[in-house]
Amino acid sequence: ASSTPGISGKVTAPEWFKGMIFVGLFTTPIPQGPPISGTVIAQPGVYRIPRVADGVYYLLAAGLAWSKDFREHFLYETTLRGGGQPVLISNGVVEGATDLSLRPPEPFDPPILMALPLLLNRINQGLIPHLGM
Repeated sequence: ASSTPGISGKVTAPEWFKGMIFVGLFTTPIPQGPPISGTVIAQPGVYRIPRVADGVYYLLAAGLAWSKDFREHFLYETTLRGGGQPVLISNGVVEGATDLSLRPPEPFDPPILMALPLLLNRINQGLIPHLGM
């Protein structure tokens, strides 16, 4: 067992949402590039991100609805989002909200700058753990 703590919480979403949910830890409130660590769940519910070093992070989630048109998976302006509040990990203790509620984007939300397909590839290669897939 690792002595480095993890982060866990619950993701909620609108009732109509069906899709993949990416949960990531970032060093800035705007997700630029890949997360420090993260996971993917196949539906709203519990997530866990193992082995997170001490530090201040921003926990962010993006919900991509399933679609028959694959191109829609790249339309981040319709991607549900949640989180953005800082989370502090110090000596194995997590401080801050770890439950996330997905919502539709609002006009002043920052763009999602991470490449979700790249993140999926890293998860498939085992570089980032995942649950619920």
